[in-house]
Amino acid sequence: MNVWKYIYIKFYKYRRKIIGFDGADDYAAMLFVTSINLLFFFGIFNFIDAALNNLITDTSIYLVAFFIVGGALLAEFIHNRLLCKNGAFERIKKEVEEEPRKLYWGILSILYIVLAFGFAFISTYLWAKKMIPPLI
Repeated sequence: MNVWKYIYIKFYKYRRKIIGFDGADDYAAMLFVTSINLLFFFGIFNFIDAALNNLITDTSIYLVAFFIVGGALLAEFIHNRLLCKNGAFERIKKEVEEEPRKLYWGILSILYIVLAFGFAFISTYLWAKKMIPPLI
């Protein structure tokens, strides 16, 4: 059991309650988990770019787009393999429903989501204000 699995199943259930049955419920829940992880990727990208004295962003907008879109596609591919393929959804759903410490995992998943948004916000703010010292 990990935070990704718990968020995945809980978002799946909330989406089902709000929207109803849809053919891509498990895939949409997987994209939600992926988008949270991409916030960490974006924050790390900002810190690396600032440490390189904005070398990546000043070089080419296409290079930045390549890193962001490439990272997003890679994360989607990995999460799709781990959370959606080969009956993984039913196995994860059973594992989450049998978990005895639901309050613990609920608090941990909320902290994970808040930390992801906070990290992306702080890294973007520090990068925009040029408060990260360059290493080169």
